[in-house]
Amino acid sequence: MNINYSNNDVIISHSEKSRSLNCMEYNKSSAPHRLNVLKKLMILFSFCFLVALFSSIDTYSKSTFSGERLKEACLNYIYNMVGSNAEVSISQNIEDQTFDESGIVANCYGEEKSLRGNCYIIIEFHQNGFLKRRLQIPVRIRIFSDVPTATKTIFRGETVKASEISIEKKDVTNYSSEDILLADDIIGKKASNNISEGSIITRLSIEREKTINRGDKVKIIVETGAIRISAAGEALQDGAPGEMILVKREGTDVKLKGKVGIDGSITIAER
Repeated sequence: MNINYSNNDVIISHSEKSRSLNCMEYNKSSAPHRLNVLKKLMILFSFCFLVALFSSIDTYSKSTFSGERLKEACLNYIYNMVGSNAEVSISQNIEDQTFDESGIVANCYGEEKSLRGNCYIIIEFHQNGFLKRRLQIPVRIRIFSDVPTATKTIFRGETVKASEISIEKKDVTNYSSEDILLADDIIGKKASNNISEGSIITRLSIEREKTINRGDKVKIIVETGAIRISAAGEALQDGAPGEMILVKREGTDVKLKGKVGIDGSITIAER
């Protein structure tokens, strides 16, 4: 009995030892597999990190201008140039502008005299002084101003009275600044043509005071490049400053056409 028990006890101990050895062998065989999995996970994580990093760097290095931002810049530029008494419309959609480089600067350009009616605004994109891109944006600009307006129809040759003028805000897009007069420049002057009620009274609507009458002796100045030659002559037409009239030099019948000056002289420019 004792021997049998002892044998059984030995057998049991040997079995447990066998199971323990088998477990150790399994653990040793699975360690390289777990290491390979860990390495793959680390490589995958590193790749994802680098992709995210380079994506972040690429996004940061780009310069982007939204279409709405560019449109707002154009409007601000126009109002700064022509004043707030303007009506500006940009019908074309401006696309977003993206550059691969950073440090891009956008600027608007346009000549003040041409900023009226249907015209263009230029947007240029520069980097370190070098032009990278240029856009041409079509715009429509209407200019408004307070100008003298006829309260009734004024016929040619009639003297304009103060009661026949009112100051109203009108669209002056198609007029130059030289065309617009002050009320004091109009009152008491004669209309050079019929002026309809509600229309703007411009410089062309008012007769200019004649400084030269037909038959007057005048000074004729002939300009050829840098050379100026003056001679005595005779006016063949009435004229006011800025008007073109016919004259002739004394002692000749040759007719010349020149511009009346403020001092009454006639300037003839020859090319």
